[in-house]
Amino acid sequence: MSDDYLKKLKEIFNNAVDLPYLEQLEFLKNECGNDHKLFDDLCLMLQVANNTGQTIDSQEFQRDSSKDDNTRMISNDIQDDQTSPPDKQINHYKIIKQIGYGGMGTVYEAFDSKLERKVAIKFLTKTQNDDAVNRFLREARSAASLNHPNIVTIYEIGEYEHQAYIAMELLEGKALNEYIQDVQYSIEDAVKIIVQVCNGLAAAHEKKIIHRDIKPHNIFLTTSNTIRILDFGLAKLIDDNNLTQAGMRLGTVNYMSPEQGQGLSVDHRSDIFSTGIILYELITKLNPFAKKSIPATIYSIVHDEPLPLIHYNSKIPNNLQEIVSKAIYKSVSERYQNITELMLDLKKIYNDSQFSKISSPGSTAIDNVKTLAILYLRNIGNEKDEFISYGITEDLIINMSRISDVRTIPMRTIVQYKDSTAEINTLAQQIKTDIILDGSINRLEDKISVSVQMLDVATGNYLWAERWQEDIDNLPQIKTELMNGICKSLNISISTDVSNQLETTSSKNADAYEKLLKGRYLVEHRKNKADIELANSLFNEAIILEPKLFSAQIGLVEILLIQTKYKAVASELNKIYKQDLNNLDRIKALLLFVDLYYRTSKYELAIEKANTAIELAQECNDIQSEAACHGKLISIYQKTADYDHIFNHFEKVLEINHKLKDSEKIGEALKNMGITYARMGNYEQALNLYYEALSFAEKQENFTLQAACYSNIGNIHFFNNDLSSARVKYQDALEISEKIGDKAISARQKLNLALVFVRNSQYDDGVSMLQNAAEDFKVLGDNSNYAIALTNLSQVNLHLNKIEQSIDSANQALKIAEELNHPIPTINSLVQLGIAHFYMNEYRLAENHLTDALNTAEKNDLSRYVAQIKLLLARTYLKLKNYDSANSFAKSARNNAKELQDNFISSYSSAVLGLSAILNGRINIGLKQVKDAVAAYNTESDSEQVIELNYLLGDTLISHSNNETDILNGKQILKDILIKTRETNFTLMEIRIKESLEKTDSV
Repeated sequence: MSDDYLKKLKEIFNNAVDLPYLEQLEFLKNECGNDHKLFDDLCLMLQVANNTGQTIDSQEFQRDSSKDDNTRMISNDIQDDQTSPPDKQINHYKIIKQIGYGGMGTVYEAFDSKLERKVAIKFLTKTQNDDAVNRFLREARSAASLNHPNIVTIYEIGEYEHQAYIAMELLEGKALNEYIQDVQYSIEDAVKIIVQVCNGLAAAHEKKIIHRDIKPHNIFLTTSNTIRILDFGLAKLIDDNNLTQAGMRLGTVNYMSPEQGQGLSVDHRSDIFSTGIILYELITKLNPFAKKSIPATIYSIVHDEPLPLIHYNSKIPNNLQEIVSKAIYKSVSERYQNITELMLDLKKIYNDSQFSKISSPGSTAIDNVKTLAILYLRNIGNEKDEFISYGITEDLIINMSRISDVRTIPMRTIVQYKDSTAEINTLAQQIKTDIILDGSINRLEDKISVSVQMLDVATGNYLWAERWQEDIDNLPQIKTELMNGICKSLNISISTDVSNQLETTSSKNADAYEKLLKGRYLVEHRKNKADIELANSLFNEAIILEPKLFSAQIGLVEILLIQTKYKAVASELNKIYKQDLNNLDRIKALLLFVDLYYRTSKYELAIEKANTAIELAQECNDIQSEAACHGKLISIYQKTADYDHIFNHFEKVLEINHKLKDSEKIGEALKNMGITYARMGNYEQALNLYYEALSFAEKQENFTLQAACYSNIGNIHFFNNDLSSARVKYQDALEISEKIGDKAISARQKLNLALVFVRNSQYDDGVSMLQNAAEDFKVLGDNSNYAIALTNLSQVNLHLNKIEQSIDSANQALKIAEELNHPIPTINSLVQLGIAHFYMNEYRLAENHLTDALNTAEKNDLSRYVAQIKLLLARTYLKLKNYDSANSFAKSARNNAKELQDNFISSYSSAVLGLSAILNGRINIGLKQVKDAVAAYNTESDSEQVIELNYLLGDTLISHSNNETDILNGKQILKDILIKTRETNFTLMEIRIKESLEKTDSV
């Protein structure tokens, strides 16, 4: 290094060192010009002078040498560990080992003896001042309120011996910075990772929580490929300190937004900028702004434009570059204004057929398998033979889907074009296929005439065209001839394994095969019970003709499932599974086992069977069945709210169906993801997904999916009490379902509309619609929904003081529910019967029904039902003058309600305890307890719950107080809620209020 260079360094350094920190950057840039070495050296000198403690090669996270490589937890900015080793036992946590440390503290693996699970505990460094720790605890509590699959779950925030700590879930997998360095992945994988990051941040931003420290080290990829965002709240604590404080690390600075780097105030759009940098790094494996020092990095973030993505990969599509650029605009106003916009734009590029073929550095491209659409083989003969066309088309599509050399469009999509009059080329464009087969079938007494033509869409050349006749005795051979013709024309060979499996699955007897096809057609197009009964007879006749006909055996099991005869299903399935089955048939049987165990709440068995089916499907390359298994696992994990597994299986479903180019299934998966978010209470994200699914449905003219999307959108409006919008969407769904003749969807929309009418106090319309829906479910043989409709009808009739009708509907519902062996409709029916008999002053009958309901709820661990039923029993025991039981159940209900954060049950239980005290002679204490309980509940609403509580208060004051003011207040309360009951047609309550007021007049 020359003397002149050293002299220049010293001169510029001396002039810069006393400037404010951020002004140093501008000064250096002006003085150094294009001399990058001089600029970098000066930045390092100033960095030391500013006492940053920075080392160029520092790492964000270091592992303890004893740590298992597969287990990682929160990473933070490294500095000397100033956290004292905690005791081996911290409250109910037993410390196992240290698994990491950083500038904010040390992380330990621990065992939670209370809930019997492993956790990670982070102890903050003792050097943090009290104000900072308190602010951190408040911020961390806000983060703990976030219940989202893409955010780490915080179990507890507390202090131990004046040290703040957080207990959180222990994750297994890799931090994203390690993933970027160690793993080969596609650009599509990178985009999917950022979509999950956006998902998590959207949930946080919705609750006004900004992360402020988004970086790869704070993003964790679990072993189930689910992203978890870490360290919510820690960034706030970092922001409390000076930017150049000892312990600030380069990794944090590399992902700062320009406004953050300049020390300006930040909002949620700062997180968007940081997310954009990570997306850039995932695509290129390089950070666009990272320099050798903090000052140089901040200057680059504020002033420099990164190289375009195409510089690193010439195949990057323009739309992806546009998305990244918009995410990392320097100007906050030009950037994406919310994280959901970024997420939706990223999701759109999934559908780009070229996108999935782009590789990231070090990864391999996806295959280029052609797509085949087998159009519905039109029945040009007698209408009664439609089942032959339908069945052969379906079998041919299923058989071709077993061959990996071509992707076959599924039957669900094909039937939507059954009656299309469009030219074959137009249909090919609509279906988005490379090869299309069109044809017809005509039954002529003892002959079957077949005509087919197959077109290569790109060239316009016909690959195969043929017309022939088969004897009716050769009916099962037609699909085999068609399959052989397709494969020969496409130069596709059928593997021995696939050939053997198809051979053992196929029927050999023409009469048996015809009965099988007709039975399947009746089940899939059933309009009433008679269709199911006829199908059952046909399957049995087919089995008599061909005893080992697997498809007919499975058909009988499917009918038993429809009829909810679960014991019979289990018996028949076990018999079938013991047979010598090929893998394809074994998968079908396993999927039915999954359905059975799911419906009977045996979730562990359902998961076991589904995973076995996945293994078999992968062995025989049956990716459609594999996708079906993942879909069923989603439903199972929904029951246990295991969101990690749920979203992992959603990703698998989407991945497979993108490979299959199955837009219908992609739309279905998006809709189901929306349902998951709705159950989590994230209605905004649910709506986004419903509308995205609706877009798929409309493009494909998939009316069934359209109706389902409108129905689910209606549900969101219903949950938000926007009844007008809910009614419009339910009506849209009803019109579509009636248009396509889908009576099952139509009946469900009638049920939904009935609930809107009831909520709007339009009881006549509600009762009429409920009766209509109940009748439809009965005709369809849908006993589960039939029971639900009857229970709702019972509830409305009780509301209208039609108690006998209410009891009649509830008894019908109970009978069906018990046959179903389904706990929830059983409980609902028993509760309705208990309430109805209570109002008929038949308290012993009420006690019996409610006790049965409680036993069922406790057996099935339905905690909210348990709390509600205990309250109803407490009220019943007051009437029976069994005060000990009343007090016991009321206290238990109140405790349960507090755990559930159910203020109504908690307040009502306290009021019942007060009323019990009054009836036991402790009048003043009891009156105060009732008043306090009602006051504790939010009385601003006009809900039935508020009316119920105020009725209890008013009636208690009138009946039990000797104070004239109390009596007058009670009378006024009853008069006020009497007006509300008339406005809402709450006839039962209106009668009770009038009886109480008459009692006052007589006094």
